Parts: sequence; C-alpha cells; structure tokens
Amino acid sequence: MSALELSARDTEVPLGSRDLLEATMSDILARYPTYGSCRKGAYRITGPEPAATTTEVARACMARASSQAPRLVFESFEHLGAGWEWSVFRDGHDVIKVPAGVFEETADPRYLENTADNYAVIRRYVEPRFLAETHFSAALPNIRQPCLAPLPSMIPYAGPHAGMWRAFFEQLLALLLAEDWCVELQMHLSENGFTARNLRVDESGTLKLIDFTAYIDVFRLYEERTRREIEKTAWGLRWMCQRLSEPPA
Repeated sequence: MSALELSARDTEVPLGSRDLLEATMSDILARYPTYGSCRKGAYRITGPEPAATTTEVARACMARASSQAPRLVFESFEHLGAGWEWSVFRDGHDVIKVPAGVFEETADPRYLENTADNYAVIRRYVEPRFLAETHFSAALPNIRQPCLAPLPSMIPYAGPHAGMWRAFFEQLLALLLAEDWCVELQMHLSENGFTARNLRVDESGTLKLIDFTAYIDVFRLYEERTRREIEKTAWGLRWMCQRLSEPPA
C-alpha cells in the first residue's frame, strides 16, 4: 500500500450502504486495475479529473482491504505475514511469496512479470548488495528470497552504517531521476533517526530491499501526480543524504 493521505471522512461508510459500497468499489477497481509496472507512461488513472478519480480508487482499495482477508495458508509452510499484494511464508532459510488474494490483479501473470521487470530496472541503479536475492517463478510460490532480519526499531542518522545508508539513498535518487519512479520504502522519520518497512538486513547489517511494486504506486497514477512525487521524493532523498553526511553532534 502506498502512503496516500486519506482522512477518516474519506473512508467512512454510511450505515446500511455496505453492499452498495462493495459493488461500487469493485466496479472502480475493475475500471482502474494495476499490474505493477514501473514503465514510464504506464499510468493507472485515465480520463478527466484524475485527482478525483485517484481519491475514489484509493477509497475502493481501502474498502476492499478492510473486507477481504489475505491468504493465510499455503501448503504446510509457516505463515509469516501478508500485505495487499503478497502473502509470505517460510521455507527453511527462505521466504516464499504467493498472491495475497486481496486484489485480483496480483494473481494475474502480468503482475509477476512486471514485478520481475521492476527488479531488473532497480538493479541498473542500485548495487546488488542492497537487494534481496530474488527468484521469480510462474508456478507457485511465485517469489523466493532469503529469510532476513527486520530493521532495528530506529536507525540513527549518525550510526555506524550511515555511509551505507547514504550510498543507498544516492542510488535511489539516481533511479528516480532516470526512471521518474522510485520504490516504496514507507519511511518514518524522527529527530534522531528513521526506519522503513520495506527493507530488511542480513547478518552483516547490510540493508536489503525486498519489495519492488506498490499496489497504489504514486508514481504511476497520472502524469501530474508523477511530477509532484518526483519533486517531493528527490527533495527527501537529498535531505537524507545530507543528514547522513553530518558528523555526530
């Protein structure tokens, strides 16, 4: 899920209208599907008033996610978690991913193909050391990666790995400026540090990017939104690089 800003008023459901809402939301999702591509010009929203349509699509996504439970069982593998796109299970020293079943497109072969294509695009700009080694398969399970540890609850700007993080953000900036697109990190900043949901670390403490798509991709909604997101994200990445370059207080 992307960090679209929705208020409680945007997503509240009037009493007695849930069946109608579900039908309306399903229609919206069917008219504006996404298959996860980061290709330039692959916009999800078409037609007039794309900003208003984006709000409706976001509401539809929230309604579907709140009413449709993700897949929790795959053969006999231990369930680790699930998001809007994938359900994750453990297979020995690996994690495996299958479509979560919340949104129909994630089970479409095009979604997996675009996920693999996005991974290839990212590899042009981001060092392999920062990417979870990922194998894709048309048969279930669709994605296999090493089982990695979660990030620390807070990463200090002046910590021992500041140089590594700065290099990573510099490479994401190069990706952004070349492709008009960036991976979703779901970062949270504080005065002394930060964390991100879509990253893990290996035994050496090296960060690893594990997700290559976003069901609501703010860079591929419509052209004007892309321009705004590029400007905002470029500023944020440059700020992080600068902050990580500052000597400890």
